[in-house]
Amino acid sequence: MTLLAAFSTVLHRWSGQEDIVVGSPVANRQQREVEGLIGFFVNTLVLRTRLHGAMRFADVLAQVRQTALEAYRHQDVPFEHLVSELNPVRSTSHSPLFQVMLAVQNAPGAPLSLNGLTLEVLPQSAGTAKFDLFLSAFEHQGQLVCDWEYSRDLFDEDTIARMAGHLETLLRACVQQPNTALAHVPWVTAAEHAQLQTWNRTQQPAPMPGTVVDRVQAQVRATPDQPAVCWAGQTLSYAQLNQQANAWAQRLMALGVAPGDKVGLCVERSLAMAVGVLAILKAGAAYVPLDPDYPQERLEYMLGNAAVPVLLTQTHLRARLPVGNTQVLHLDVDVDEATLSALPDPAPAVDLDHPAYVLYTSGSTGQPKGVVMPHRALVNLIDWHRQQPRLGQAARTLQ
Repeated sequence: MTLLAAFSTVLHRWSGQEDIVVGSPVANRQQREVEGLIGFFVNTLVLRTRLHGAMRFADVLAQVRQTALEAYRHQDVPFEHLVSELNPVRSTSHSPLFQVMLAVQNAPGAPLSLNGLTLEVLPQSAGTAKFDLFLSAFEHQGQLVCDWEYSRDLFDEDTIARMAGHLETLLRACVQQPNTALAHVPWVTAAEHAQLQTWNRTQQPAPMPGTVVDRVQAQVRATPDQPAVCWAGQTLSYAQLNQQANAWAQRLMALGVAPGDKVGLCVERSLAMAVGVLAILKAGAAYVPLDPDYPQERLEYMLGNAAVPVLLTQTHLRARLPVGNTQVLHLDVDVDEATLSALPDPAPAVDLDHPAYVLYTSGSTGQPKGVVMPHRALVNLIDWHRQQPRLGQAARTLQ
């Protein structure tokens, strides 16, 4: 149960809408029926609340009220019996079933007096937190006083102080506007809000407009003879890389590849990998990297899920790829050098919001999921790298 949900019943009482307070632990019925005994007659109630951003705080009040009333019907069931019946996975690191407790001390307390004695309530500390977080609240002279007990392995004092400030901000807003949707209820303090706005002012003017391909084209014009990519003693200059990528981009476009399409790229580490990436981008498509060492089932799923119409690969890898109806081009087939210099740079209609690549997750929690990265995000990363003082114009990156 969230603190917002639990505290909603406290505010219910304060707002005069309902004369009921949710607390956990709650007094056991024996406490009311047996007089003349001294003991710890309480029991723990486990409450569950489901929240979503469209709910109004008034809706939370109604939900918590109903949940609490239903829980009170079974308050005589010992918590230990509930744990035994549910048999959750036990751990010495946390309490079973719940790790956050709220106790609202609202029982009327008459002054305790004994003949010849003066009594005074003294603050005490157990020295050990029983739960991850335990919040005890009571009303004193029209104010809600809160006492926080927490595990120091999980929280430090500053974190709890911020949490207390957030709770106060949240409750004030909910009391003033109970019909506001939870997604729009403020919970950070005014100072924190100003700090977040400062941190989020990260806009920077782009040093150079255009997509990733535009950046490469500019570098080709600036340093055509400089090495662009090196592998195993082999090197491609910017001009050579650009020429070979142009040739394959023209072939992709001849097969019908258009801006926004996804093209598979399954190659081993080689110069062909850089040529294939740039060729796909020049055709206006997004590349989908496929590791040739992946199991066939995974490769088949990725090809189908990404709806890849064309696959670039190497001849010796073709037999292990479940391509189905996908068209296949082999990057290790020689391109006529005589025609390379005559091929123009393709100019598909691509902007910064078009996808540059689709990268699939590991799938450790189920089926892998494709994450689409647009040119805008990739260009932003490139600009950030270029703006770092330690990276000069002649810097090289090992991939």
